[in-house]
Amino acid sequence: MSKVIDTMFFTNVDGCIGIVVVEEDVTGDRKAYIGSVDGTNEKANTGAIMAWGNKLSLDAVQKIERLLTKKEAIDKAEGG
Repeated sequence: MSKVIDTMFFTNVDGCIGIVVVEEDVTGDRKAYIGSVDGTNEKANTGAIMAWGNKLSLDAVQKIERLLTKKEAIDKAEGG
């Protein structure tokens, strides 16, 4: 069983893309899942993403962050 930490939904013409961040009860590990849902019921959509969504890795999130960060900020953070 997992506890929901946060949810994010991005609405589009076909429904929603949702991201659900959970914390596992036994290990305390946090994981994120992403999936496409109809957007009609937040609780049901959250459950569907937890059950059937794809795991969203921290590496993927960090890659997106790097792509969205201006090069000057990255160079400064890396000591350049």
